[in-house]
Order: sequence, then C-alpha cells, then structure tokens
Amino acid sequence: MTVRLESENSHLQGFRYFWGKHVKSFYNKVHCASCLKGVYAKEVSNRMEANVNFDIMIPEGEIFYICGVASPYKWANNAHLAMKIKEGARSEISLYNGDKIYVDGAEKIHFDEKKTIEKYSHLDKSFTTCRNFQFGVYYFE
Repeated sequence: MTVRLESENSHLQGFRYFWGKHVKSFYNKVHCASCLKGVYAKEVSNRMEANVNFDIMIPEGEIFYICGVASPYKWANNAHLAMKIKEGARSEISLYNGDKIYVDGAEKIHFDEKKTIEKYSHLDKSFTTCRNFQFGVYYFE
C-alpha cells in the first residue's frame, strides 16, 4: 500500500492528531483511537511530509484506518478513511484544508452510524458519534 499527501505545503497542517493504523480488532469499552486495536504506521502523522510516497507493508485483505482531528477543533473538519488492502484499488480523501490523501492498494470501506445506534444507544454520545467507534461496530461486530 502506498500513501501520499498532496499539498501546496511541505507538511500536513491543520490537524492536532493525524494517524494511520493497521487495525486488527475492535474494543467496545472505549472510543476514539483506542477502540481500534492495531499498530500505528509512523509514516502517517500530523507532521506527515507532503508530495512524497510512503510504502506501508500490510497484507492483502487487512484493514487500515486514517483519522485526523482538525485544529482548531471543528467536528465537520475531521478526517476518516477506512480501507481494506486490495491490490489495484485506490482510495482518497479530501481534507478540509484543501489537501488530499491518496492510497494506492486499498479499497475504501463505507460505513455509517446505524449499527452503532441500534446496538449502543445506551452509551454516551461520545461513543455513538465517534467515527472510530462507528467503524469498529460496523466492521467487527
């Protein structure tokens, strides 16, 4: 899988947190990054270099998730891209700051909050509105 940030800047800007994780499982007792269990890819961060290809070795069929929390914080400006590694596929996401992330070798996984609301409506809103948690419920449960 190859990840590339396209930007007019030399590095990613406008995110307090920005990470990519090879996700292996889901833990439904917490939300945010901690609910998606796996290994972070050091190449994907809030200091990520722009206009450079980063090769990340993940086996076919495995899951990779990119998450960004905007700074200053505005929920609508956060970034979420869930993918399954698949040769020949391409995923992308446009960031609120005009940058784009391209991922070659991964297919986007579409998810929504419906299953989370059905199964976890008894939990606090911090769980049910968390995109990481929503993806975990959608994909792993």
